[in-house]
Amino acid sequence: MLFSDIAKGFIDFVVKNYGAIFSFLLRLVKRRSTAIPIFIIFSALAIFCGYRFFRLSEQYNTIFSGLLKTSTEPTPQEFKGVESFILSVADNNQELTTGVDNIKNGIINNRFIAEMDVLAKVIEKSLKHPVSKVPIPKLQLVPNTEILTDSSAYGFLFLPIYLLNNTITSKELDAYTNGSTKARKKIIKGWFKNEHGLQKEIEFTKMISKGLDRISKTSIIRPDTKITTTPKQVYFITKNGINRIFSKNHQNLEDYYGQHFQARTFFPSRPYFWPTFDHEKVSYTMNDFLPSRNEKVSDYFYVTQPYLDLAWNGFVITLTRGISIDGQIKGVLCIDIPLPLPFSVSLEKALEKVAETTEGINTQKLSFNFDQREVQLEQESSAIVYESESLTQLWNDFSQHVAKNSERKADLLGNILVFNDSQKEQKIEIFVQSGDLTGSQRAGAIGLSGLFISIDINLLKTQLHKYAILAIIFIVFAFLTLTGLYVNTSLIQEELEQAFKNVDLLMDKLPLPYVRLNSSDIIVDFNQSFCKVMNLDDDFNELKPRTFRSFCATRQDEKVYDDIQQKRKDDQSVTPYEIELKGKKKKPLKFIIVSGKFPSSEKGKVPDTFGVLLNADSKSETSFINAT
Repeated sequence: MLFSDIAKGFIDFVVKNYGAIFSFLLRLVKRRSTAIPIFIIFSALAIFCGYRFFRLSEQYNTIFSGLLKTSTEPTPQEFKGVESFILSVADNNQELTTGVDNIKNGIINNRFIAEMDVLAKVIEKSLKHPVSKVPIPKLQLVPNTEILTDSSAYGFLFLPIYLLNNTITSKELDAYTNGSTKARKKIIKGWFKNEHGLQKEIEFTKMISKGLDRISKTSIIRPDTKITTTPKQVYFITKNGINRIFSKNHQNLEDYYGQHFQARTFFPSRPYFWPTFDHEKVSYTMNDFLPSRNEKVSDYFYVTQPYLDLAWNGFVITLTRGISIDGQIKGVLCIDIPLPLPFSVSLEKALEKVAETTEGINTQKLSFNFDQREVQLEQESSAIVYESESLTQLWNDFSQHVAKNSERKADLLGNILVFNDSQKEQKIEIFVQSGDLTGSQRAGAIGLSGLFISIDINLLKTQLHKYAILAIIFIVFAFLTLTGLYVNTSLIQEELEQAFKNVDLLMDKLPLPYVRLNSSDIIVDFNQSFCKVMNLDDDFNELKPRTFRSFCATRQDEKVYDDIQQKRKDDQSVTPYEIELKGKKKKPLKFIIVSGKFPSSEKGKVPDTFGVLLNADSKSETSFINAT
């Protein structure tokens, strides 16, 4: 990126030239202190914007790298990318993976083993005493559906008419709906005329239904593991597509499940059926039907990845065990364990956390009450709830979405709801169920809670670009400020140095003694006349380290000179002054010194100075002073 390249170039430049930069900044602080805050402000703003840019980039990379690495179950989820996003956010801190691993590594509960033992005896009894002719089951259509069920005391039988060999016409369905009880029995008898395989499966699931109902109320893992895994629901799916469902959470299973699933839902196509056999989590005999004591869950069950449940239980994982007796597949026992799991994984908290720290992502917890036809905010929030910023609009969209898809309610809330799925927009608004169903459980009359999530990729990109551009602008301004100060200070210094070098050349051959001093009073240049009057060798190396004050003859002369230096430091004018100096001769010489100054490179110190030494005893030399 452009910003990264500029930052890297700036760092490389500083590293290579840190000595010169430090020296220059030191001079700058001492001479141009008023301009330094401007440079510091621009630099601070550049650093802040750079930090925000890298922070957003890091969040962006974390989210989307997690999305790419997230593996999901092959459910018929319409928006798999959104599902991957949600699961990757939930698993950003590895809590979800850790939690699922805790379930897999949990030790199977002894009570669950005991219930499986009871179930095994029922199955074994049915195998020893097979029924030669299975009677036609007593079935009826669930009102206003194409799903057959029975009146078993345990579980709900899900048998779509499309599983039957007979093609059932709408005329026959109308005849069933309008017929008497006797006529209905006759119609169903005709439908099952050649359905011996389905009849056996119906009878088998009915026979084991009491045991499965007891299992639905039993924790799968030992309680001493501090993980509660009481199922949300238990169901048994046969190879031909029959499903018998058990749940302790619903009093009337027919009311809840009867109009829940589409009649064309084929459960053996779900991702937990055939993988159970592929992973060899199968009981081939009654001997291996029971879990061993101290056996891990993953050693006995096939464990799915988290996915959104069709039965409106939010995200779940499913434990499955296949039954294949005498080479014939009976079906798969399925146990749904809900998320968030008891090890503190919270999908809502994970999504809310990423919304707090990431531009373009906002969440709002909502509760829908279909009986009262209202949607409520569970807590006040300044976060955007809906692009129209209207809860009424949100309710209308949601209720219309439900009404439009009234025949596929399982897929509706068993999927992630997307309200605006325009391919042109880089914004998506979704609703993800996270809480249990509450209140009435009739179709279309339910209460549920979840998160409304708005993801605006354009806003995230805009924020990234904004901070990158601002950081570049502030870096440029800081550089321009620094460069301007550098050029200004350096040019002045260079010009003065060059001017005085020219003066030095001019004064070198003149008969009057001349000397130039830096701000530390050290001699930096002199002419031959100065060496002559002080009886010194014309040796620059000898004079260079010496200060002019060191030539003062007496303490009184030093005091005079110190007073002069203080005046220069205080930026006061200095008139020609008389002082005695001594060279190699023992007798001091009296001089009148005419001096001048030029700006110091170090503020607060004595300026750089130059002086011409006039012999105080020579009238020809001092006549100039007397005249002025």
